[in-house]
Amino acid sequence: MDISNYCADCKNYFLKNGSADVHTGIYTIDNGVISNTDFLIDKQFFAIKGSKLNDGVYYNTPEGRGMLLDETFKGAIWDMSVPPAFLQFCESAEAYKAKYNELGLNFTGFQSESFGGYSYSLPASAPEFMVQWLDRLNKSYRRWRRINVF
Repeated sequence: MDISNYCADCKNYFLKNGSADVHTGIYTIDNGVISNTDFLIDKQFFAIKGSKLNDGVYYNTPEGRGMLLDETFKGAIWDMSVPPAFLQFCESAEAYKAKYNELGLNFTGFQSESFGGYSYSLPASAPEFMVQWLDRLNKSYRRWRRINVF
């Protein structure tokens, strides 16, 4: 599961120590190995920023690093502390999208959106259980949203 979009959308990269978890420098990625990342621990999420090929969130496992493309870049690697509840939220959101598509409603977002108080609604063709599911997701999602990344 790719949590990059969820982190970007809610502006939350789960930096426990704020900007102290942002490590800047020149990094080289070669066959899934990233130089100068002794600060990362196994099975930890991390975000890459400033890369031309690899911006996003990755899981620090051989499989997760295997998704990286070889390059050298000047940028930052963010040391993330993602809570299990957020991962459960992401899984629920993905399950929601899959169910929406399974019902033939083709998930493309929402019928309407508004900003400020941020609200959105489903198309009128959505079944009631989908509306209730979305409501539960929205309530869960609010706790993760941030105004700024730091």
